[in-house]
Amino acid sequence: LDAELYYVRDDVVNHYALSFNMPVPTETNSLYFTWYSRSKVDYQLAFYVENPAALNTPWSNISSQGEVPRVPSVFRVDIVCSENVDEEVFVTMQLNLTSHVNNFTVLNFKRRKMCFKRIDSDSNIPVPINNNSALPMGFDGVPTPTTSTQVFYISVSVCCIVIFLVAIILAILHLHSVKRVEMEDSVSDSGSSQGLSQPSTQTTQYLRADTPNNAASVTNNHPGSAPILQLAASSFQNPGAPPHETK
Repeated sequence: LDAELYYVRDDVVNHYALSFNMPVPTETNSLYFTWYSRSKVDYQLAFYVENPAALNTPWSNISSQGEVPRVPSVFRVDIVCSENVDEEVFVTMQLNLTSHVNNFTVLNFKRRKMCFKRIDSDSNIPVPINNNSALPMGFDGVPTPTTSTQVFYISVSVCCIVIFLVAIILAILHLHSVKRVEMEDSVSDSGSSQGLSQPSTQTTQYLRADTPNNAASVTNNHPGSAPILQLAASSFQNPGAPPHETK
C-alpha cells in the first residue's frame, strides 16, 4: 500500500484492518512493521502457513518473545517462496500482547502471496554452468536462435515459396493465353486471305481476252462498246474475204 496502515492506535484495535487479507507482490520478500508502547507490554510472536510446500518458514529479525520497545522502532518479517510449486500462499502472523494489568490481546496479521515454481528446475531448460550464458551456443560462439525465432523464419520462408510458385503459375497461364490468342488470329487471317483471293481469280477469268468468234456476242451484250469494236473491225480486214468487203 502506498500509505500507512494502522492496526492499533491509542490503545484501540482496528479490527477492520486486521480482517483484511492483504496481498503481497510475488517479488516482495520482506514486510516491515513499526511498533512501540508507552507502558510495559510483553509480546509473543508466531507464524502459521496454510501451504508450507509453497513457502519457506517465515522468520523475523526480533526474538519470538520479549518486551515491546518504548520508542518507535521497526522489525522485519521475511516471507520467501520455496519455488517448488505454483500456488497461492496464506500466512498469518500472530502477535500476543500482555500488559501489566493482565490485559491480553491477540493480533492476527493476514497476508497472501502468489508463489511460482523455479524456472531452472525444469530439466528441459538449460541451467547456467560456470557463470556462462544458458543459451545454446552454435558455431563461433554465436547463440543459436530460440524455437520461436526458428518458427518465425520458417513461416516467412514458406510464405515466400508460396508467393513464388503463385507468380510462376500466373506467368505460365498468361503465356498460354497469349499463344492461344495468336493462333486464333492467324487462323482468322488465313481464312480472310483465302476469301479475298477467290474473287480476284474469278475476276481475272471473266476479264480474260475472248476469241474473235465471241466478239460479236460481247458486242451485242454491251451496246456501249459497239463503236469501238466496229472501228477495230473496219481497220483490220479478213484475209479470206475480198479486199472490198469488211466485217
